[in-house]
Amino acid sequence: MRKLQLLLFLVFFCFSAAYANLKIDPQRIASTVTPDGAPIKGSYSVTNNYDGDVTLEVNAELNKDWSYRGNFDIPIASWLKITPSKLSIRKGETKLVLYTIFPNNSIKGSVVGQVKFKVHPPSSPGVNVLMSLPVHIIMQGTENIEYGIDSLDIISLSNGVKRLNIAIRNDSNILVRPAGMVDIYSGKKKVRSVQLFESVSAYPGTVSKDFSVDMPSDLKPGKYRADVSIKLIGYDYFIKPVVRSMQFRVLKDGSIIS
Repeated sequence: MRKLQLLLFLVFFCFSAAYANLKIDPQRIASTVTPDGAPIKGSYSVTNNYDGDVTLEVNAELNKDWSYRGNFDIPIASWLKITPSKLSIRKGETKLVLYTIFPNNSIKGSVVGQVKFKVHPPSSPGVNVLMSLPVHIIMQGTENIEYGIDSLDIISLSNGVKRLNIAIRNDSNILVRPAGMVDIYSGKKKVRSVQLFESVSAYPGTVSKDFSVDMPSDLKPGKYRADVSIKLIGYDYFIKPVVRSMQFRVLKDGSIIS
């Protein structure tokens, strides 16, 4: 068992060191594209911090997990170009990898590509180290926004904290970033408000269960109602928030049932 743990540690250490030795900036590209606009050009800065020269291979692939499914059949080469596809970088040297994002009238909503950087570390030539960085675009004017609160659930964590989990259903053709407020009522009296900060994204055609907030720890025993209001960052000026409520009870021992 100890040998296995040591092996896993060494593998993790080697790959962590490998990633640290290839510095790439930026880590994420996000852009809104105008259908009849000019191509958007930029570059990745790649620095070789290995103890020797390396050869870098670069390619781009569609990320179907994060893209709107209506864009699955659109070739990524029709909207994203990466050059060069292969280059040599000396020890301590920094080189640029260029990208161009092209307007494409076939794209509806959002699409995400992954730019993959593959390198062979000088000390381990038989090992492939792969870094995959997202390129997220929205085709302006084609957004179709539909979202809602799929479910609400209060759970107890091992440290005693009570957490309200909010599942966001995103039927839009774009990625959305939810935020909002939880208002807690005892009868008709509002006793507490907890702000929901933007912390996760909900991808097109998915239900995101990663949105949550810790409940107040000083609620007295009794019956309560939580009104959850969710808005979308960047679209809240014309898309109304969605609201869902749940009843719950705080027991004398501080536990919560719903």
